[in-house]
Amino acid sequence: MTSSSQLQAALEALENAVDAAEAAAAARIAASNAETGAAQDSDLDSALAALQREHEGLKSVTGDVSRRLDGAIQQVEAILTGRA
Repeated sequence: MTSSSQLQAALEALENAVDAAEAAAAARIAASNAETGAAQDSDLDSALAALQREHEGLKSVTGDVSRRLDGAIQQVEAILTGRA
């Protein structure tokens, strides 16, 4: 038969094991969340870089279109005023 002190020691050991398991699980969840957050940050950084490249390209196209429109407007004005 087990004594009361042996039973108490076993219960304390079990409690310590459960506490350790809970701490390990919490650490694993935190590490997983950190990895997920880092991956999401990396994805966001990549998306931002792609958007910045696209923005620069669109600014270039906008500049070209603006110059062409200005030229076309000048030609129409010249035609209307009889200078062409």
